[in-house]
Amino acid sequence: MKTIIQLLLCGLMLVPAASFSQTKDINSFYKAFRLLDHEVKMTIPGWLIDVSADIAKLSTDDPIEKESLNLMKKVNKVKLMVSSNNNPKKDQLITDLFTQLRQSSFEDLIQMREDGTKVNIMIREDAKDQKIKNLFVLIREPEEIVMLSMKTDLRIEEVNEVLAMMEDDLDLDFHQ
Repeated sequence: MKTIIQLLLCGLMLVPAASFSQTKDINSFYKAFRLLDHEVKMTIPGWLIDVSADIAKLSTDDPIEKESLNLMKKVNKVKLMVSSNNNPKKDQLITDLFTQLRQSSFEDLIQMREDGTKVNIMIREDAKDQKIKNLFVLIREPEEIVMLSMKTDLRIEEVNEVLAMMEDDLDLDFHQ
C-alpha cells in the first residue's frame, strides 16, 4: 500500500495540469455515484489551482516543489470523488468506463494491484503537440473508490524533468 500511495503522490505532484472540461465518459461515471451515501465530490477550477500554486511557491525553497508547483499552473479543472464501495453496479460501471475511455484515445499508463487495492492511471495525449490532455486516476479499495480526473496541457518533457529531480532526491527509480 505504501508503494501505491507514494506513486500516486508522485503522480499528483508531477501531472497536476488541466486544460478544458472533463470528458463525457468521466462525467457520466461521476454522476452514476451521486446517490450513494458517504461520498465526497468536488470540482476545483483551474484559476483556484493557479492562485494556490503561486501562494505555495512563496513558502518553499525546494527546487522540486517549485517545479511541481509550476506544473500546477497548467491545471484548468480537477474533479475528485471519494465514494463508499457499496454500489452493486460499480464493477460494470468501471468496466464500461475503461472501455469508453480507451475508445476515446485514453491509454493505460499504470495498472497496479496490492492487498486488495487496484490503481489505474490513464492519460490522453495530443500527439501533434506531445501534450497530456487528460489524466484519469481510479483507486479501488475494498471499502471505497477514489476518482481523480484532470484536464491538462502538460508537456511530456516537463514530467520527465521533474521525475529526474525526484529520482535523485527521493531515491526512486522510475525507469525499472
